[in-house]
Amino acid sequence: MEECECTNSRQSCGRSLLRKHGTSGTLDHQAMMDILRDHDSGICMHGGFETTASMVSELKRDGSTNHWMMDTAHPCQNKYAIQDIVLEEDI
Repeated sequence: MEECECTNSRQSCGRSLLRKHGTSGTLDHQAMMDILRDHDSGICMHGGFETTASMVSELKRDGSTNHWMMDTAHPCQNKYAIQDIVLEEDI
C-alpha cells in the first residue's frame, strides 16, 4: 500500500486513503481490504492496541450484498472469507 499522506490521527489518515481511492474510482472491496491492512496509517495495529477483527461489505445498487470477514487479529497476516449474513427479518 502506498504511504499515507497525512501526519494526523488514524481516523484522518483512513479518510485520506478512502478519498484517494474514491476520487480515482478504485474504491472496491479489495481496496478496502488493503486499507484495513495498512500499517503506515495505523489502521492495522499490532502491540498494546491491536486490530482484533475486520469486515468489508459491498452494498450494490440492486440491493444485493457481499460481505467479507476476518475473525482473527491482524488483517495484514490473514485472508478475508466471504460470508453470508442473514438478517433477523429474513428468518
